[in-house]
Amino acid sequence: MGGIDSGATSMLIVAKVSKNQRGEARSSKAHSVPRYGASLLDRGIIDLTGVLEVIGFIEDTFGITVEDSEMLPENLDSIDRIANFVAREKG
Repeated sequence: MGGIDSGATSMLIVAKVSKNQRGEARSSKAHSVPRYGASLLDRGIIDLTGVLEVIGFIEDTFGITVEDSEMLPENLDSIDRIANFVAREKG
């Protein structure tokens, strides 16, 4: 299977995070699209429920199973980290 375009992956993730923000303003900080490297949790962009929604999105969109051991900030706490995680998993 070919590699995945990390730019396209990032854009899909931005769209998902933005949709979540519009659907549920989780904090006053959740009014703009975050920088790709910014922590989604620390900035209040998503909460733990939002992380689970992003995991579901990753699994449905990219056909990846996110294992419990992979549910770490290193993999899921920013758009860059999510895109890199997806790229690694799709290899």
